[in-house]
Amino acid sequence: MGDHMTFASLKERLKSQPRKRKVGELYRWLYRNHAELEADRLPGEMWLPYVEIAMEHGIPIGTDKRSIQRVRKTWRMVCLAKARRAQDEEEAERTRVERKEKNSIRPVAPSRLPADWKPEFVEPARSEPDSAPVIVHRTLSEARVTSMVTTDQNPRASYDRIRAARIDLGRAQWDVTALKEKIRLNETNGGRAIAQEQTARLPALEAIVAEKNDVLERLMRGEDVPDQPVGPTEAEN
Repeated sequence: MGDHMTFASLKERLKSQPRKRKVGELYRWLYRNHAELEADRLPGEMWLPYVEIAMEHGIPIGTDKRSIQRVRKTWRMVCLAKARRAQDEEEAERTRVERKEKNSIRPVAPSRLPADWKPEFVEPARSEPDSAPVIVHRTLSEARVTSMVTTDQNPRASYDRIRAARIDLGRAQWDVTALKEKIRLNETNGGRAIAQEQTARLPALEAIVAEKNDVLERLMRGEDVPDQPVGPTEAEN
């Protein structure tokens, strides 16, 4: 009972005298200049020149051994905080991308379409209904000629392939856009190593975009293009 009363009175006193958690000036300076320090300072390099720069900026720190140790410890805390922030932002971006992809595949009600919206492909109207199939007895030479025709005579099949190629190209383009955004976030928040790994993957994704764009253009020209395998997206990687 006595302990409960003691903590209750302490809680009331803290409410009347709010405490403020202050981040040290050294921590703020290292956090603010993290990107420059990480880029300029070599691994294992002495901290003394950078401590002198901090002192020129008005940071209350000395050049003795204990002060240098304090700088090293504070720097590790700053690097950890930056890495956590970059990870949190990357997870938030991944969630946003996944949510946008889910929303993009939902069917849109006709009432929500713009007034000037037109479908990308309209099947040609038929003036007369399809008649009953006619059985034609072909000669052997006619059958050979027919088997050599490789152009797609089915407009619906052509439309489906063009539509699939557009979707495939859009996904590849989005993979490039999403990866560039991740690189920007990591470079901004001190995740330089992660950004370099992601940058190394860009050329391969951009090559995939160029390949899928070429396939779409060939289909639009009516060329016969072999079916393209669907590879994993950047989100799946």
